[in-house]
Amino acid sequence: MALMISHIDKWLGAMLAGFSQFLAITTGRWSMFAIVGAAGNVGYSTSSALRRAGVPVRAILRDRTKAARLSDIGCEIATADLAPLK
Repeated sequence: MALMISHIDKWLGAMLAGFSQFLAITTGRWSMFAIVGAAGNVGYSTSSALRRAGVPVRAILRDRTKAARLSDIGCEIATADLAPLK
């Protein structure tokens, strides 16, 4: 499983690096990506790849205690509860 996640992370990193360069060229500026669930496996891999490409990331979390490793890689942290209103 770890090998598969590593492979996906490398592919995603390459894809996002190209996309972020495309954004910079076409818009003249970097856009910020908001990643819901950034503390999970896929969310963290996506956030990490975007940060390595130099793109600003806002990590949206339910639990602020999971923010440390995202903050360490340079993500802006936001908390939100996306549960339906009762």
